[in-house]
Amino acid sequence: MLFLDVETTGLNPRSKDAAVLMVGILGDKPEDEPRVFHMASKYPETWRQRFVKLCGKLPPVVGHNVKFDLVYARRFGAHIEAAGDTLLGAHMVDENRPLGLKSLMSDFMGGDWSYDGVWDDSDPEAMAAYLKKDLLATRELYRINRNKLSANQKKLLKKVVVPAINMLAETEDYGIPISRDKLDIAEHKYTSELAKIDAELQSEIPSEIPEGMQVKWGTTNFQRWFLYDYLGIPKKEVGKPTKAFPNGAPSLSKKALAYMDNPIAKTLLERSRLKKNIDGFITPYKEQIDERGRLYTSFKLHGTVTGRLSSGKVCDGVGVNLQQVPKDPYIRGLVAAPEGYKIIEADYSQLELRVAAVVSRDKAMLELYRQGGDIHAQTTRAIGLDPDNSFDRRKAKIVNFGFLYGMSAKSFVQFAKVSYGTDITLDEAEQFREDFFRHWSGLRPWHDRAKARAHKLGYSSTMFGRRRHLPGLYSSDEYEVAAAERQAVNSQVQGTGSDIMLRAAVQVWSSLEGDSHILGLVHDAVLVLVPDDLADTTASMLKGVMEQPLPHFDCPLVADVEIGTCWGPEIDV
Repeated sequence: MLFLDVETTGLNPRSKDAAVLMVGILGDKPEDEPRVFHMASKYPETWRQRFVKLCGKLPPVVGHNVKFDLVYARRFGAHIEAAGDTLLGAHMVDENRPLGLKSLMSDFMGGDWSYDGVWDDSDPEAMAAYLKKDLLATRELYRINRNKLSANQKKLLKKVVVPAINMLAETEDYGIPISRDKLDIAEHKYTSELAKIDAELQSEIPSEIPEGMQVKWGTTNFQRWFLYDYLGIPKKEVGKPTKAFPNGAPSLSKKALAYMDNPIAKTLLERSRLKKNIDGFITPYKEQIDERGRLYTSFKLHGTVTGRLSSGKVCDGVGVNLQQVPKDPYIRGLVAAPEGYKIIEADYSQLELRVAAVVSRDKAMLELYRQGGDIHAQTTRAIGLDPDNSFDRRKAKIVNFGFLYGMSAKSFVQFAKVSYGTDITLDEAEQFREDFFRHWSGLRPWHDRAKARAHKLGYSSTMFGRRRHLPGLYSSDEYEVAAAERQAVNSQVQGTGSDIMLRAAVQVWSSLEGDSHILGLVHDAVLVLVPDDLADTTASMLKGVMEQPLPHFDCPLVADVEIGTCWGPEIDV
């Protein structure tokens, strides 16, 4: 086992001044001493060649957040493979605590692990000493993690998580292809629609407004005054008390606007959506797209407490969040294949519901899936609605996803309105809830079992051994306890689904041929870029890998696979 740490000029491997300053390696024997190799400053003309040569001699390595080192290496033409990651090991031991190496080692070994120098190699001796200390800490933390992890956690780490590090390092280095033409079209579409809405709203502004108040839409005092004082809309939701609002400021959230029975509120909701598309996607994409027409992201295998993959900035202000791209064809469609290529999206169908069927052992749900049945149609009948009516089926879909984890009827009313724009009365919700749990009779006992087990162990776990620790179970606050109990139920499903998705993606990656690349994982889907002549065979491979039976998972998995020139449905432009 070899431990590695790479010191660089910054966090973004694509910045103009990006360079590798030092590389440190350490063997796994107690008598082994750290070795430091100076790079950029000492050998400014040849450091890249020396770096590539050094990396080519390394076996698979262990590091702390080692994917960072792998991506940096790829940026300069070097290849490093991960054999382990002490940050992800620590996350698997306890996902609730800080995961920085300095914090972990201060707790486990004591002392000050900080570095007061600068990252420009102006004091190479101090930096080298710091690097050696980090390597020793990483080796010790690896030993500590190994002693704390269960057999199933070690297996998940070795078979799924570590291969995913190598997969995601390649994915991050390759980037996300973006169509500049579609960017221009989407920008024109949304700015035109926004201008139209602003003109419409302008006509609604009264001739007199409070002195000193600036007319500005959004989460502003003007919009709050306009809705609640001028239009007189009832205040259904307020924030925390402030000096200006001793009883709490009336909310301007999406949920608050969705509940307002006023056409202006609906217009403001649409305006908010357009602004988010422009400010959150169009503008940063145009600013960050590189000369190859690509954007970049950073995937985090430790970004959530459930183990679900997340993505976001590479560093301050740079990088995009692939997980939050809306299902808007003009936004998703910006991810477009270059000429001669196709994009394949393979998406697990109803993965959480299928996982819930397995972990709950609900006989009716398992049998329905084994027979290839339609769970939304079945629930539509169970709650007394017509499965052939699209609006009734939509309600049943909301019922399935809303009540699966035991949501209350009151919360369900809000969930249906805010998430799906569907009005359901409290009486309807209460009846739907009763009918749902009567039909899927194995769900409530599963909730009870999951909560009782979490109280006994202090955590919930996935089918593959990933744990979510729930300190809120021991709170004196009954609301915190109830929240932790809900998390015990949904983490079991969401975490298992995430493990299934990650496991499949790693197998897909190892099976890709030719100039094919995984562009990213988005929730329960994987995006793959393939040459035209490999599209059909790759799509077939994707479906086969994702649908293959899993040990102890006695419910069929189904993946919907689409081939296109972009992500999402094709649109005429």
